[in-house]
Amino acid sequence: MRVWSITDTGLVRKENQDAYFVEEMADCLVAAVCDGMGGLADGELASATVIREFDQWFINKLPGLLETPEFPMDELRVQWDDLVMRQNKKLATERLLVKLSSGTMKQAMIQAQANWSNHNCLQRGNPVKVIQEPLI
Repeated sequence: MRVWSITDTGLVRKENQDAYFVEEMADCLVAAVCDGMGGLADGELASATVIREFDQWFINKLPGLLETPEFPMDELRVQWDDLVMRQNKKLATERLLVKLSSGTMKQAMIQAQANWSNHNCLQRGNPVKVIQEPLI
């Protein structure tokens, strides 16, 4: 069997965020394709990370599943869902840590503290804004 792959950035994007894995093993062809994230930041990192994990799964887990008398499709789905969810959580956590360490997040924290301090300085009977709309 001959297999090849091709990806294209299209007319809009400057970079291709797609990643793929194709390999023949245990008398079968295994392949995975991860589409990018529509141009969002780090889409190429996300798709490449998931493909690397699938590559490891195919090497380490697939041979055991192929040895079973009847191929366990339900177990396959569970393992793949788990793989993707773990990678999604890992990437989201890494991205959040980057944002938390950035200067913009620090500025937001300073502003939030200032807003809280202003809130604590409000005095009864000295409204900042009067709303005259009916409550119902």
